Amino acid sequence: MKAIRLHEPTGSDGLVFEEVPDATPMLGDVLVKVAACGITHNELDWPVWTCRAGHRRSSIIPGHVHAAAVPRAGLTAWTGLFDHGRLAEGQTVVINGAGGAVGSTAVQLARWAGAEVIGTGRNRIRSQVMELGADRFIALDNDDDDPGPDRLEDVAGQADLVFDTIGGDVLAQSPALLRRDGTLVIIKADRPRPAGRDDITTVVFVQESSRAQLTELARLVDEGHLRPQVGPVYPLAEAAQGYRAKAAGGISGRVILRP
Repeated sequence: MKAIRLHEPTGSDGLVFEEVPDATPMLGDVLVKVAACGITHNELDWPVWTCRAGHRRSSIIPGHVHAAAVPRAGLTAWTGLFDHGRLAEGQTVVINGAGGAVGSTAVQLARWAGAEVIGTGRNRIRSQVMELGADRFIALDNDDDDPGPDRLEDVAGQADLVFDTIGGDVLAQSPALLRRDGTLVIIKADRPRPAGRDDITTVVFVQESSRAQLTELARLVDEGHLRPQVGPVYPLAEAAQGYRAKAAGGISGRVILRP
C-alpha cells in the first residue's frame, strides 16, 4: 500500500511518499481502509518517536489515528467547552480563533448548548463564524484607525468562559474578558498562563480520545447541529505541502489528506 512516512524527526521536509507492506491484523486488531485523514500542523514535532516499550521507532505514519475533519477538532472543542469550561445554557463564551478547525467546531457546539457565542479571529472569517452560529464577532486584525464594530475591550468582564486556541497577545488579553469566577481554557500545554487574575479559574489541557464523546459528536453531525469544517484537501503524495500550508496559518477548517 502507499503511505506517507517520516523516518527521522525532521518535520514536513522529511515526509516520504512510498510503498509499505500491507497491514496484517493480529488478534484483537481491526483492519481499516482509510478514505481521508485530518492533519494537525505541529503533530510531526510531537514526542512520538519512542514506543511504549521505550525503543525508538524506525518510522512513523502521521495522521493514522485521526479521521478527517471531525474527531480531533470535535473532541478538543467538546472537552474544552464542557468538561473543563462547564459551559451551560445562558452563559457567554468567547472563542478565540473561531475560524480554525477547533474554533469553528466550538462555535457550533456552544450554540447548540444554548450559550451566547462571541467569536474572534481575522476579519475575513467574520461571515463564516456568524453563519456557524456566533452572536457577535470581534476582528483581531483591525487597526486603530478602523477598529470595526467591536473590540476585545468592549466585552471586558462579560464572559463566563474564554476558550483560547490562539495564544500570544490574544491569550494575554483574555483574563480581562471574564467575569469574576469565570474560566479561561487553553488548549496547548506549552502556552504560558496569563497572570493578573486570582478570581478566575485557568485550565490548560491536552485532548484525549473518548468513545462517548465521539458518539455524541456523530449524533450531532447526523442531526445537522454540527457541520464538519473541511479545509484544503491534498492528495496523499502532497502531504508535505499540506503540513506546510497549515503551519503557515490562515487556513480555515481542517486540512485533509486523501489516499
